[in-house]
Amino acid sequence: MQVSTARAVALPLLVVAASLRSLGADGYLIQVDSAFGPRIATSHVSFYAPVQLLVDALQVVFGGQWAGRFYAAGTLFLVGFAAMVLLRRLPWYAQMCGGLLAMLNPFVYDRLVGGQWGVVGAIAGLLFVVAAWRRMRDHPGRGSAIAISAAIIATLMFSADFAGMLFVLGIGLCFFSSMWRDPKFRLWTLTGLGATAVIALYGVIPFVFGTGPGTYTQVASFTVADFASFRTTAAPDLGVIPALIGLYGEWSERLATYVVADQQYSWWFVSAAALSACAVIGGLFSGEHRWMLGVGVIGIAISAVTATAQGLQWMTDIVHQVPIVAAFREPQKWDALWLVALIVLVPAAISGASGQIGRSWATRRAIASAMVVVVLAATLAPSGWTALLDTSRVVTPVQYPSSWYAAATFMAHGVDPRVRVAVLPWHEYEELSFVGRPSADPAEVFFPGTLAVSSDPELPGAPASDPIEAASRSGLHCALAEALRGQGISITLVLQDTIDGAQTADALLTCGFAPRFTTTDVVVLRDTMT
Repeated sequence: MQVSTARAVALPLLVVAASLRSLGADGYLIQVDSAFGPRIATSHVSFYAPVQLLVDALQVVFGGQWAGRFYAAGTLFLVGFAAMVLLRRLPWYAQMCGGLLAMLNPFVYDRLVGGQWGVVGAIAGLLFVVAAWRRMRDHPGRGSAIAISAAIIATLMFSADFAGMLFVLGIGLCFFSSMWRDPKFRLWTLTGLGATAVIALYGVIPFVFGTGPGTYTQVASFTVADFASFRTTAAPDLGVIPALIGLYGEWSERLATYVVADQQYSWWFVSAAALSACAVIGGLFSGEHRWMLGVGVIGIAISAVTATAQGLQWMTDIVHQVPIVAAFREPQKWDALWLVALIVLVPAAISGASGQIGRSWATRRAIASAMVVVVLAATLAPSGWTALLDTSRVVTPVQYPSSWYAAATFMAHGVDPRVRVAVLPWHEYEELSFVGRPSADPAEVFFPGTLAVSSDPELPGAPASDPIEAASRSGLHCALAEALRGQGISITLVLQDTIDGAQTADALLTCGFAPRFTTTDVVVLRDTMT
């Protein structure tokens, strides 16, 4: 194994061990956008299906407790590994600075604590795309074509939302980092891209013709409420653009469920400005990658588009004409392009400045050392140490209470698995006491049977997406019971360990439902009127 490759493995492993040291605790990972339990979640045919199949296989072999750990730790490792593979030709100190920057930044931190581990994996995919393209330019051939195709498909598998970013990045690579006059480069590049287009049909076809989550049908249903809810979060006192330059701004920062460095440290922008300045210097010294500054700026601009009332109106008007644009309802993901630019250009600044400024070896060494210190300080303070200290406080396994296991045993033996059972309260996200913060409702990965669960995020200003949700919001007496009957549901599983769980159970008990099983936190009710 080459020394640069060994570093590409060792450094990410160390960062993963430090950031996710909490994974040694017993229990399952339950985050805002990911929940694991003893059962495998229902999957859908989509771009994400191969990743879901891999996670399911891990759960079959190792159990849900370990599948979540492997997924979270694996994607964090992958983004660091991808960065260091891309930078392997640079001096070791520049390579390691790039690896740390790739893993310890606010963009990755926000997604990691929120359970958006597919997004973290997609960032690694973008880095692998750049690395594969560079390989094609230097060594065009079958292996390089396979590498390009695999990197693009892997990015889409982790997050189909990155399709637009792949397009913008690909345009930059085609125009500024290619050798189209070389017939061998032209042949194998077009072959790789053609193969990618064919392989991608496995996700395109169900997106276009399917129904349900992750399809065009769902995307076309998004409204202005979606764009308003998922808009970029402004930095305190500075606004949206500085937040995006610093790789902050993810919508969940507004929930205040985890520590965010730009809200804790008033001087955070000094570090962001230092890294940005290094990226500009890297662009000056590295003509090969100077174009990535433009790609990064495009990412920042798109990320900010819905943060203003005018931008929100523009996006709404565009979506009315071109509904598929609604797939990018969370525009801050485009800030990933700026992150990729930083990962490439900041190490290039360290390497380029040390090699082009000063004639003596001592001078070059002093310059390189000074830049390494600046980059490390700007990476670690404050966002890096926030990630190192606080990731483990949020990404922590929790144990399901014994009452849940008792209810699951009853469901397995006392309820026909073919009968639909509604999980109430009817929320996609719950705040369970044993989790301690808002999270995805984990009932589907815990209880056996055919479960009917909510897929409505209940965004402010958005209409109810189904009759049960509409009845839940109405507050009318027996409206929920009638809605359940209208859907042919006669059995409900009520999680009383939630904000409105006990109230929901009481409402059904007064409208013809009776308990079949009761524990401290869970009650199973049956409709006596059907």
